[in-house]
Amino acid sequence: MIEDEVGAVVDQFTNSDYEEEYQLDELVQALRGVFPLPAGFSAAAWEKLERDKIEEQALELALDAYEAKETEIGEETMRRAEKQIMLWAVDNRWVRHLTDLDHLREGIGLQAYAQVDPVVAYKREAFNMYAELMNDIRSDIVKAVYSVQIQSQQQQAMPTPIARNIRTNRDGGGNGGNGKPQTVRNTGPQLSRNDPCWCGSGKKYKQCHMKSDRANGGAPAARQKVKA
Repeated sequence: MIEDEVGAVVDQFTNSDYEEEYQLDELVQALRGVFPLPAGFSAAAWEKLERDKIEEQALELALDAYEAKETEIGEETMRRAEKQIMLWAVDNRWVRHLTDLDHLREGIGLQAYAQVDPVVAYKREAFNMYAELMNDIRSDIVKAVYSVQIQSQQQQAMPTPIARNIRTNRDGGGNGGNGKPQTVRNTGPQLSRNDPCWCGSGKKYKQCHMKSDRANGGAPAARQKVKA
């Protein structure tokens, strides 16, 4: 498959009987879109070479890049990736192909105006479209194989700024981390003036601890807690 793709690309830019008419710069650029060429490689390496020699060297570079990719990710991973890529490429292109055939079928009747048998015209166009489909699938697969990247499954969960800035009473963050005791006050219902005092003296709350509790923030003194 790689050999066919490289050959097709080379054919596209060396389709001439004269070597000086080869589009070598464009060829190198097109090949870079298929697989990674060595750093610093340029079209000058293929000047004055025959087409077959250019294809041979291009294929060698492509196979070297393939082996490097296989070494990088591992043979087993490479096989799995290739299977997935093939399924993706066929599925992706085949859906488009069926849509194109529907459009062809809808418009083929116009061929009758040119005195062309619509059935013959449809078969000819469908055959050409199928050949193009196969080329597109091959190209998609080859390019994708060279682009395979393995993502690490070990991702460290970094705390967000919000999480880092959250301070709770349990870690003492509410007092700015100065280590001083923090008074935690009860926010529940307050005793009324005429309720029995919480201290058990038997006196009404207003006659006992009400003043001292309100001086401490309004909470019953018995419900105050000190947190170091």
